[in-house]
Amino acid sequence: MSRCQTHPDLTVALSTLAALYHEQGKYEQAESLFQRVVRIKEQTFGTEHPELARALNNLGNAYIDQGNYVQAEPLCQRAVFLAEQGWGSEHPNISTMLNTLATLYREMGHYERATPLYQRALQLAELTRGPEHPYVAYSLHGLALISQRQGNDDEAESFYQRTLHLREQQLGSNHPEVAQTLHDLALFRKSQGNLHEARSLALRVLQIREKALGGTHPHTATSRTLVAQLEAEQDGVPFPCCGQERSDHIRTAHQQEKVVFPSQEVGDSLSEDKPLQEFLTACCDLHPRAWCRSSDLWEAYQSWVEASQKRYPISRGAFIAQLKRHGCRADRTKRARIWRGIVLVNKNGDGG
Repeated sequence: MSRCQTHPDLTVALSTLAALYHEQGKYEQAESLFQRVVRIKEQTFGTEHPELARALNNLGNAYIDQGNYVQAEPLCQRAVFLAEQGWGSEHPNISTMLNTLATLYREMGHYERATPLYQRALQLAELTRGPEHPYVAYSLHGLALISQRQGNDDEAESFYQRTLHLREQQLGSNHPEVAQTLHDLALFRKSQGNLHEARSLALRVLQIREKALGGTHPHTATSRTLVAQLEAEQDGVPFPCCGQERSDHIRTAHQQEKVVFPSQEVGDSLSEDKPLQEFLTACCDLHPRAWCRSSDLWEAYQSWVEASQKRYPISRGAFIAQLKRHGCRADRTKRARIWRGIVLVNKNGDGG
């Protein structure tokens, strides 16, 4: 590799382009560029330099967004360690690293590990940037999601309202981060049985995302699906778990797009296949030559959970483990991650 291809100044351009790909939902392209930034920084500064922390954090984020928690965890832990060692435990940027690690544990269902990290990130952001800074909202939003998943509605309501106030005040009412807060608040209202307000919030989110992100962005597609689901439920019509029109890019993401469900610890779920078996019977067929996108399968499971009003769905880690126990095999093509041995079908209609 030539000197120009490894020059430290190149990492700024690469990181910027990677962030753009990430915002556009081009997660694999973003991941590849973030990996390149990490390699350049390691060659330039060494493996123990705090300059490496940002790059590791960004790559960890990319893995979280794709559900690759095993790959993300050591990167996120290392980012926090290098940042604290190099900058000190009260540096403003450390709150960002703490939020990423907390989000990883939240997505894994490890709330007892995620909560103190979010709390520390919140205190640090308020101390170093001020209580009204937009960065404060990231920790508040994470705490809102955990409180909701644990059934602490009053606490979740408080965190959501603080998050929304900060983001609207500092970023404007039509910012994508405002839309994300409203999206999760809509799901919160839905879980409380307030379908009217949930639909109103979801429509506002869809309007913001169509304008800010475009009609084909994965977050916009997810909002369109949520609006359709809420409208169907208001009319008393069961929303199909699969077979509906879906964007190729719909997925669960990290800070940008998450459909919120309570989850169990991975280990607790492995002893029983019944929750997944119900979903497989309702929405899937197993066949050695069948395949489907990993993101579509996970989205279908989440929609089925909502439609079936399951209070305690399995976590994504347990979902993956149980699929493997059913003989399915994770694979990756040039365009997407897929599962082999399974296909989504519309068993409520004419076929998916």
